[in-house]
Amino acid sequence: MASSRYGRGVALLTEGLVILVSILAAFMLEGWRADRELNRDLVQELTSVQRELERNRDLVSSQIASLSRVVSGTRGLLTLLDSSPGSSMVPVVDTLVFLSTGYSPSLDPSLGALDALITSGRLSQIRDPELRLKLAGVRYLLLDAMEEESVARKVLLEHIFPLVRDDLDLGVTERVATEFFGSREASGVTTQERAAGRSLPSYRTVGYPNSNAIRSTIAMQTTWLETGIDEYAQVLEYIGDLMQRLAQELDHRQPDLLSNTELLLSG
Repeated sequence: MASSRYGRGVALLTEGLVILVSILAAFMLEGWRADRELNRDLVQELTSVQRELERNRDLVSSQIASLSRVVSGTRGLLTLLDSSPGSSMVPVVDTLVFLSTGYSPSLDPSLGALDALITSGRLSQIRDPELRLKLAGVRYLLLDAMEEESVARKVLLEHIFPLVRDDLDLGVTERVATEFFGSREASGVTTQERAAGRSLPSYRTVGYPNSNAIRSTIAMQTTWLETGIDEYAQVLEYIGDLMQRLAQELDHRQPDLLSNTELLLSG
């Protein structure tokens, strides 16, 4: 009789342990699945950020090339104006007029994926603290470089144009611009990218107004552009390091494909 009661007690204890283990296993499995889902979501977001950074790297590279052309043109114009300080009009080729006065490239970076990552709160899940800091700071670095370019554009529109508009025929730059920029049919391609590698055409010479105020203002604009180029170069270096760290984070987190057993369990 005692043996029977002992046997039932062992059976009940065993059954209880099985139930407890089953409950704990269910909790562990649920936690594992939740962690996998969180990791998968983070990998997807980081992959989107990676593609976005690649695109921004290309945009910044094109911007540097375009701004370098503008600086080259304005420096060439200044050399001609400086060589004839007593002349109120100096003959220059239309290409220099286009680069110095008719072309003001701008950057429009894509930051949607990065903003989505930060807004989602998943930035804190990234294991590399330096990567977290760099992802949070890329927007401000870009905006800082864009600000230099914006000031140069403001100098052009608000100071240089008023000084030259009455005596300078800007119509001569239209033909140069049309051939230089080419077709606008390519979607997703910026003006700077379309013009990359193209030589600048030249058709005629035009008189450019010359005065100390004009030369000084063009020199100031050029200084701002050169500062912008330097800061964009820092952005490229920053993005390069960021992409390397991001690739390492993705390699660490990249989930394996679910096996058939995992698919059944997740179902």
